[in-house]
Amino acid sequence: MLDFIKGWSRRAALPPGSLVHVGRRRVQTPSATVTYYNGQGRRVVENAGPGDVAPVADEVCWLRVRGLHDLELIRGLGQRLNLHPMLLEDVVEATQRPKVEEFADYLFVVLRLLRFDQQTAVISEEQLSLVLGRGWVATFEESDDTPLDLVAQRIAQRRGRIAEMGADYLAYAIIDVMIDSNFGVLEAFGESLDAIEDQVLANPSEASAKALYHFKGQIIHLRRVLWPLREVVNFIARGDSGFFSQPVWPFLRDVADHALHVLDAADAIREQATGLMELHLGALGNRTNEVMKVLTIMASIFIPLTFIAGVYGMNFEYMPELRLHYGYPAVLAAMAAVAAGLIIYFRHKKWL
Repeated sequence: MLDFIKGWSRRAALPPGSLVHVGRRRVQTPSATVTYYNGQGRRVVENAGPGDVAPVADEVCWLRVRGLHDLELIRGLGQRLNLHPMLLEDVVEATQRPKVEEFADYLFVVLRLLRFDQQTAVISEEQLSLVLGRGWVATFEESDDTPLDLVAQRIAQRRGRIAEMGADYLAYAIIDVMIDSNFGVLEAFGESLDAIEDQVLANPSEASAKALYHFKGQIIHLRRVLWPLREVVNFIARGDSGFFSQPVWPFLRDVADHALHVLDAADAIREQATGLMELHLGALGNRTNEVMKVLTIMASIFIPLTFIAGVYGMNFEYMPELRLHYGYPAVLAAMAAVAAGLIIYFRHKKWL
């Protein structure tokens, strides 16, 4: 069954806005962390609850929730931030496609985090939900090992502009690191595909055909996840949303450029896989043609020999050649001469 439809039956017949976790439990115990920071410093609240989320005017508030199956925690945090029930439903349904939705008081963005296992050549994905409000950002992550840790390190070490900028820049930084993480996945995927290409060129076999069909399915998965990114980044980069200030617009256009590079790379991988399929089929066809050529040449050599043997194998009484003293070696010599002549002719034609 396709992963992105698993679990949908659990929410059948439920009213809109019902919280039902759909997806894998990637952490044992969900947790929430709240980070407050500005140009002067930062403070972090671990194992936070709804009461610890209190955005203020002079600090950026970043709420990180890791693990989506604690529905009461997510419901409480959503109520604290006045998040719409339909938004929370999309947060815990971890099978959403990348999208962006604008509400009156916040902007909702869904992104997918890709991972590639080179041992099994399988692409897996996780959902990241981001909500940008006035002075605060909330992120909901399926696991506790995501590229957002890099953003948290930049805040802690006060590297770059992030400590001096507002919540909209934090949202940009999160979107940027999520999109850039795809380059590593595509690079590893391309290296595995190059290994299959070397195998196809050296010795096309049933194993390489199975590997190619497997990669073809993974590319379909990859394209399904990445293609909606175009709509997300185009909406954000146009500056139509009032949640991003003008100083952040150039950075958003850079994110859109990165997303286009990701999509171009995915298309290049898809074309490479298609070309490998055609190359594999062509190589198998050439191998079959070589076998048929050898068999045809052998048959062409033995057809006249079979004809000669058939003529002198007929049991007629009056066949003068049968009584010649040197008839048998003469026939053998003639057959050898015919075979040699055919071989010389085939070599002259470069068929051998």
